[in-house]
Amino acid sequence: MSNPLNLTFAAHITGANEATRQISGIVVPFGKTGNTSAGPVIFEVGSISNPDPKPVKFLLQHDAMRPIGKAIEFQVTPGGITGTFKVSNTTAGSDALVEAADGLRDGLSVGAQIDKYTIQDGVMRVTAAKIVEVSLVHAPAFSDAVVTDVAASEAEADPDTIQEEEQVSEQPIATPEVEVEAAAAPVVQASSPIQTAPRLNITAAGYLEASIKQMTGDEDARAYVRAADDSTSTNTGLTLPQHLQEFYTNTIADRPAINAVSRQALVSSGMTFTVPTLGTAPTVAATSEGTAPSETGMTSTYLTGTVVKYAGMNDVSWELIDRSSPEFYTELLNQMSNAYAKATDSAVLTALASGTQAATTAATAAGFISYVGTESAACFSASKKKARNVVINTD
Repeated sequence: MSNPLNLTFAAHITGANEATRQISGIVVPFGKTGNTSAGPVIFEVGSISNPDPKPVKFLLQHDAMRPIGKAIEFQVTPGGITGTFKVSNTTAGSDALVEAADGLRDGLSVGAQIDKYTIQDGVMRVTAAKIVEVSLVHAPAFSDAVVTDVAASEAEADPDTIQEEEQVSEQPIATPEVEVEAAAAPVVQASSPIQTAPRLNITAAGYLEASIKQMTGDEDARAYVRAADDSTSTNTGLTLPQHLQEFYTNTIADRPAINAVSRQALVSSGMTFTVPTLGTAPTVAATSEGTAPSETGMTSTYLTGTVVKYAGMNDVSWELIDRSSPEFYTELLNQMSNAYAKATDSAVLTALASGTQAATTAATAAGFISYVGTESAACFSASKKKARNVVINTD
């Protein structure tokens, strides 16, 4: 099968290094069965060859609005694909490094576009795919793929690190974003001893001070912020829903009526054009020997066609564009294309059905049989050719 399919699966981190702010681990294990967003999946050896790390961002929990770094290297081995990721020197990046090193958030999850696969005994066996993004998550699907190294330095960032962060972050880091990241932390810190500390002395001013100091690497300030945050058991609003990569829709991109007729390039100018067509066909009749045959002169006529434009528009605000996932643009174009296909195909179907029984037969088995019986005879009577196909449109 070759229809593209977006698939998300996960693997354990195998290590974390706190010196170079890097996280690495097995991204795609070959020949291992994992429970993924599409059910059991096995990636065959060679299903992802020579992956390019440049366009691959490192996200938190598959949230395109929460990038924490980017991929810097992928290596293909007989056992699978390992990846190394540079984590940005932001509060979210630093927290992610600590959580990875402590084993609190120890899963690598990959968003992959599946191009070719087969289904065998209920298991998807992938033979061709591309890596779209990689995320740091709580739970993996492949138990033998783990982070091998986390390199997270709390020292001041060098200019190269700052430059890399500017390329990864889509929005400037501001103080309110620090509080947002702090609010998301309880999901992985719920069982940490820090959260058992007394909360009676926590104040708004103290929380603000600790939120600022934790950005400089102050562990006491980071512990204060984590102790102050609500857990998801008492404030479920802090847990944002995650999205699968596949976008479901009830629109159709096929154009059966248009595909059923002949098509030619439109004339270079004018809003109308003509199509030559047979008027009177020559005939042949039984003729006695030595007598003149019958003669019916062939004539031709012209059908007139009108050029019709079909167009649509979708207004979106700058805020929506600025804060949308990249997949939004792809799906917007897909839906606009589907709308164009539906409108143009319906227009052609209306022309094809003009003068037939299409509008008067019921949408039942009996109506379908009646339609075929009536129109196949009409087709042969008018064209002296037998109908071979039935065109069906959603209208």
